[in-house]
Formats: sequence, structure tokens, C-alpha cells
Amino acid sequence: MRSVLPFALAGVTAAACALETPYIEEPKPMWLWTGDPTEAPPCPDGAEPAWDGWQYEDPSPDCGECSCAPATCKPSTAYETFGAACGEETVPTNHVDLPEGWDGGCFAPPFPVPTLSYASILYRPPVVVPCEPSPTPEPPALTAEIGRACRADAALAPPSGFVSCMTSTVDAVCPAELPLRRVFTKHRIDYRTCSPCECAPPSELECTVHITAYADRACEQAFDSATLSFTDDPVCHDFPSPSRPNFTALQAEPAAPIAGACAPVQRRSVVVDQIVRSPPKFLCCEQ
Repeated sequence: MRSVLPFALAGVTAAACALETPYIEEPKPMWLWTGDPTEAPPCPDGAEPAWDGWQYEDPSPDCGECSCAPATCKPSTAYETFGAACGEETVPTNHVDLPEGWDGGCFAPPFPVPTLSYASILYRPPVVVPCEPSPTPEPPALTAEIGRACRADAALAPPSGFVSCMTSTVDAVCPAELPLRRVFTKHRIDYRTCSPCECAPPSELECTVHITAYADRACEQAFDSATLSFTDDPVCHDFPSPSRPNFTALQAEPAAPIAGACAPVQRRSVVVDQIVRSPPKFLCCEQ
């Protein structure tokens, strides 16, 4: 029995070594075509392609520059009148609503506020529209080209449009006669998006408007006005009965320079997430 054990151990050791030895596939000749997948030619003699694959690439992680439109100063679009002097009533008798996005130009509601239906007007301060970031860009485009690998006869020249190649591995060095290393992947799913652009608060901001009330629809007969900053509280003006005309139109214009520049939080948008690919295929090809 003592003479049998060493042979048994030797047999187990040999089997283990055989299992640990990686399988190395011999290089195989291939003919490679690259181009638009809709124009891919068939392999010679109608043979099935060894594989079709997308050209492997490592696209830039940069999506592009971010920018910010300046903050803007807009006059309020809501004003109220009251049937009593300022502070005596809390419920307005009339709402003077201007169109959303009103730029301050002369505007006359369909019906004026009659003389006898108001005794005071409440003017509201302007509002600041925040800086608007540029739209979120798209990730850098991937190539639309594919590679079609066809099994080749090394003794023959490649068909028109194809080049001669040899299969390779990740660590192999291409020989001098086939110096061009090509990498393809049979499947890819692009999960990439771009980070959204965002704007920091305005570095400087002035937003003050001069509001004028008119007795006519053409904004020619002014009878009252108020100047308000966006940080002000609403302002109420009284109108004794003998002096108030019909409240017919409003106009607003900037009373101070408007500066509302914003810098982007990140100057450039970057790629988020990644491309999922199948294991790569390596080829060494002629130039």
C-alpha cells in the first residue's frame, strides 16, 4: 500500500494542474467589414457571420456647457380696489387682473372700475422671475457603425469592402502584418443621461417699477402712480370722492436698472450612469 499512495497523489496533482490551466483559443482568420448596419453585406458564399458588433468606444464624460438666462423683473398682474379708505376694509370690491406674463405695457381690462365703486387702490410690488438654466443636454453620441466578422480562408484575399484580420485577446499584441487592433461588443445598452444645469442666485438684483393708473383706455390720462421695489409691501392710495375718475387702465415701466445675472452652479454638464456592454471581441487587422 505504501507504494501506491505516491502514484495516487501524483495523479490528483496532475488532474488539478490540468483544471487550472486556462483554455487558450487559437487565433482564427476573419474578414471584417465596418459601416452602417443597414448596408452590411452578407458574408462570402452566404455563410452566417461569426458575429456583428458595435465598435467599442469610450465616449467623453462631458455633455457640454451650462448657461443661465438672467433673472427678470416683472410687474404684478393683480391689483385691487376697495370701497372704503385704505385699511378700513379687508375684502376688495374689485380685482383688476392683468394677463399672465404682462410686460407692463398699457393694458385696459374689458370693463373699467367705475368712480362710485372704489375709494382706494392697492398696488402690489413687482416679482422677480428666477434665472433660467439652459436645457439639459444629451450625452455625446455613440458611433452608429458596426463591424461584421466573417470566417475567412487565410489563403484567400478578402472580398471587396472587407479587410483581413485575426482573432485576438485582451492582452495580446498585434503582429506587424496585422497591426491595427479593433475592439467590438455584440450588445450595448446606453443608460447615460446628463446632469441638469442649475443656476446660482443672482449676484446683483434691482427690481423696481413705476405703476401708473389711467382714466382712459389709451393710457394718456394719468390720475395716480406708485413706485415699488420687489422687496416692498403692497401700497394703498386713497381717492376722495370728488377727485376719482373711472379706473380704466394700467401701465408699468422699470424705475431702476435691472441687473439679475446668475452663474451656473456647474459650468459644464457631465454624463450620469453608464453604457452596459457584452464582453468585447478583439481583432488584429491590416491597415
